[in-house]
Amino acid sequence: MEKGSRNAIVFNASKGETFTPASSYKAWRQEYHAFLLSVRSLKDEITSEKLFGVKLWITAGPREKFSAAEFLVLKKFLEDGGAILVMLREGGESRSGTNINFLLEEYGIVFNNDAVVRNVYYKYYHPKEALISDGVLNRGISEAARKTVLETTGEDGNGHDS
Repeated sequence: MEKGSRNAIVFNASKGETFTPASSYKAWRQEYHAFLLSVRSLKDEITSEKLFGVKLWITAGPREKFSAAEFLVLKKFLEDGGAILVMLREGGESRSGTNINFLLEEYGIVFNNDAVVRNVYYKYYHPKEALISDGVLNRGISEAARKTVLETTGEDGNGHDS
């Protein structure tokens, strides 16, 4: 795949995705058009020809397994500067019936088969709406990296560095 002009966003629809641009992402699709990006759906097998000129490949809740050839195409797509966005529901890969973790594990990302649940309802009233300010759930990891809570919290106390 050549590094040419990348101005397309492709929503994968070849693996029985739960969410599609036609049904679930209409507003998102309209926003992409405002940035002069073409948005299309990929309903066939993933090949390098179909990803030519693509800036972002999105899969939202795949429910079928990817083939080894498709993983090779996606890996090459990433190496050539493309980007992917993978979204799954709670329950992860096993509940969805997909094998996307096979690709993501090479980059240190894995979908777990669980969910983050908040047991104190302060700002967010739903137990699955939780704010994770520094992306690390285990404070021992932050301490091992020689970070303290004060270092990761900004001046306004919102947990974001400015």
